[in-house]
This record gives sequence, C-alpha cells and structure tokens, in this order.
Amino acid sequence: MKRPSRTELLACFDLPTTATFDEAQQAYRDMCQVWHPDRFEGNERLQAKATRAMNEINAAWTMLKVLLERPS
Repeated sequence: MKRPSRTELLACFDLPTTATFDEAQQAYRDMCQVWHPDRFEGNERLQAKATRAMNEINAAWTMLKVLLERPS
C-alpha cells in the first residue's frame, strides 16, 4: 500500500498545502471533536461509523505530524 503524500494528508483535514503545524493540529483537534465516538453513545450504527472515522483521522495525523515542521 502506498503511503499518502503530504498534500493528500493535508486534504484529509481540509487544509491547504501551505498549512503550518499549528493549523494542522487545530484541524486534527476539530475533527476529533466532531467524530469522537462518545458523542454517539445512544446510536450503535453512528458510534461504529465514528470509531472508523477516528481511526482514519488518528492514522492520518500520525503520518502528517512527522512530515510537518514542529514549532520551535
């Protein structure tokens, strides 16, 4: 499986190619709030969908934070 490019990873977070580490981190945190499975406690179907989404978001963030320059 091909590893996604920086541009593809930024697109996962709806960010431009010029995004900074801080912008990417904020987008990651925003997506975590939107898709956190605990928000869907009463609905198994949506909770499962949110769990899958969070797994993808976390995987993308793990790869992206390595590619972006960390703040000083």
